[in-house]
Amino acid sequence: MRSNRLVDFLIVATIVACGAYYVTRGRATPAAIPTPVTVVPSTGGFPDKAVSFQLHRIDGSTLDYAGKGPLIVTLTAVACQGCRERIPLDKELLAMAKSQKIPLYNVLVFGDDTTGPEFAKQYQPEADEILVDPGGRVFVDQYRGSDNNCWMLIGPQGEFRYRGPANMTPMKTALAELAAQGF
Repeated sequence: MRSNRLVDFLIVATIVACGAYYVTRGRATPAAIPTPVTVVPSTGGFPDKAVSFQLHRIDGSTLDYAGKGPLIVTLTAVACQGCRERIPLDKELLAMAKSQKIPLYNVLVFGDDTTGPEFAKQYQPEADEILVDPGGRVFVDQYRGSDNNCWMLIGPQGEFRYRGPANMTPMKTALAELAAQGF
């Protein structure tokens, strides 16, 4: 009987500890507004700079990117409900990008030559270029994109000026800093 109480106590203590971790570190809070990224050398973390890539547009044609900017990238995982709900905010970002004369690529992550066009037709994301990244080989594997890094601002030399969640406040700050430098 005594060992059952000890086991019950350990289970409850573990659940409480996991809950405390989740509340304090496991999720972003509104007060924790991300700042422009500090790039970590690419030893399994974020790359130092944007890498060149070749991806297909949703019409099947190829786009070659040389790794330079300025460029804004939004990542949209085709099976992600949150990404679909974020499309109106991505459209606001596109309007802001156009006002700054900065191209915006919307990359459909984990899409392919079939699911990418189907997703675009159904959900109507907008961008200067809508690209398909099968298996996330570029934007997940190389750029380390995720739901916490679904918006990226790439500077003129390929440096990341912002990399974080869909959040207008830090993106506007990063764009203003870029504009102040004459880009």
